[in-house]
Amino acid sequence: MENLFLVVVVAGERVAIPSHEVESVVRTDNIVCVPGVSPVIAGLFALRSRVLTLIDTQYLVTRESRAVSKGAFCVVIEIDGHPYGLIVDKVEDVVTVKQEDLMHIGYANDRWRAISRGMITHSDKLLLLLNLRSLVKIDTKMAA
Repeated sequence: MENLFLVVVVAGERVAIPSHEVESVVRTDNIVCVPGVSPVIAGLFALRSRVLTLIDTQYLVTRESRAVSKGAFCVVIEIDGHPYGLIVDKVEDVVTVKQEDLMHIGYANDRWRAISRGMITHSDKLLLLLNLRSLVKIDTKMAA
């Protein structure tokens, strides 16, 4: 059995997202900042009559906030009925991966481990497999 994955770049690393968990990939426009929220929240973004909470995926790995500019890549997902936009550095490709190339192993960096659920092998390279639910789980200790 083969699986489709969207390959994106987060904090300089190529990572994979299961394609069945992706609604769409868009470019941001008119991001609204929300004062007093966790630095994981990059702002709000209106898309097709819905308001998306934008998640700064880079922050989850580096703990460094960045200004998200108009035109940034955004992977649209839905978790528990709530729409989110994951800000990513770059969108590369959609790839097919065989079932035997899925691995459920950890990752050396603790911050990556917290947002991953394994790895995949594609073109003889390992790609981190993101756990989307963990990306939208906000640590209340980090909230303002």
